Amino acid sequence: SATSKFSGDIYISTDYKYGGCHTVSIPYEANAQWRLVSFDIFIGTGVNNTTGELLGYNANVTIQLNYSAAPLHSENFAILTWMGCYDNVIFHRVISGFVIQGGDFVNQAGTGGHAAKWYGYCNGQAQDSSDACAQSSWTMPDEADNGLTHNPGSLAMAKTNAPHTGGSQFYIVPSDSTPSHLDGVHTVFGTVTAGLDN
Repeated sequence: SATSKFSGDIYISTDYKYGGCHTVSIPYEANAQWRLVSFDIFIGTGVNNTTGELLGYNANVTIQLNYSAAPLHSENFAILTWMGCYDNVIFHRVISGFVIQGGDFVNQAGTGGHAAKWYGYCNGQAQDSSDACAQSSWTMPDEADNGLTHNPGSLAMAKTNAPHTGGSQFYIVPSDSTPSHLDGVHTVFGTVTAGLDN
């Protein structure tokens, strides 16, 4: 039997997005106050042995972002989504009973991605200017002590063990998981409101 693969197009529920993962020169931050984000995902269930075609089904997941508790992370996620950075990005880390992780729009392997805009950090180190590093090293400050905890359906920022290293990778806590050891370490910034069972 084949290993399931998770991939798909992540898009703003209003069907309005910039399209293509590009830095834009307009003040998109002002327009990135979406509260709901919708994922159309393809869930692979096997491979056709004759054609090699991936078999599976489409599903939809809707997430509510929490701007009150995690304004920077919510904004970052909305901007990356709006810019199309998550289009056709796979969920590269799927661990039953733990997390479903994606968001590496650079390497699709958990080794790439970056923040949508300059938040004052290069690979976790505070810097005065975005000129201090390449855009590929832009990270953001942790907002992990915001009172939100890891429950089934939580959306949180993936990062390294070092503080302030989140960028674009995120994870969703599945319905059979409550990884409370991540509370206060990784920033929870949203929750799945529909489609968690997909």
